[in-house]
Amino acid sequence: MTESPWAPRESVSFWINRVSRSLLRAQDDALKPLGFSVGQLSVLRTLKSGEPTSLIELARSAGVEPPSMTQVVARMERDDIVQRVPNPDDGRSALISLTDSAVKRLPSARKALMDVEKNAIASLSQQDREMLIDLLKKVGVRLGLAEELD
Repeated sequence: MTESPWAPRESVSFWINRVSRSLLRAQDDALKPLGFSVGQLSVLRTLKSGEPTSLIELARSAGVEPPSMTQVVARMERDDIVQRVPNPDDGRSALISLTDSAVKRLPSARKALMDVEKNAIASLSQQDREMLIDLLKKVGVRLGLAEELD
C-alpha cells in the first residue's frame, strides 16, 4: 500500500490551527487599544463578577500552573488592569480584583471581540454557524475538552 503524500492544506488540523491563529491575532489587535490582550481573557472572565479571587483559583479557571498565572497577573497589575488586596482569611496571600479603570473598559472590550467574530463569520449562514460550532465541539470532546463545552 502506498502512503499518501503529505498535504497539510487538505488537513482539518491545518485549517483549525491557521484560522485560530488568525482569529487570535485579530482579537489581540482589537483589544490592544483598550489596554487588554487575548492572553488576559481568562482572568478578565473570572474577575468580571467583581469578586476578588485568589491566584490559585485564577490559575485553575485558566487551566494553567500558578507560576504562569503569577506572571500574567504581574503584567496586568503593572498595566493597571488588576489590583492585589490582602486576603482577610489568610494573611500570607492576596486576592486579585479588577481595577475601576479595567471595569470601565470591559464593555468596549466585549464589543470589540464580538465585532471581530461577527466579521470573521460574516459569510456563513446561521445554519453554517451552528454546524461549525457543533463540529468543533465534537472535535473538542475527542481532544478531552468535554468539561469546557457546557
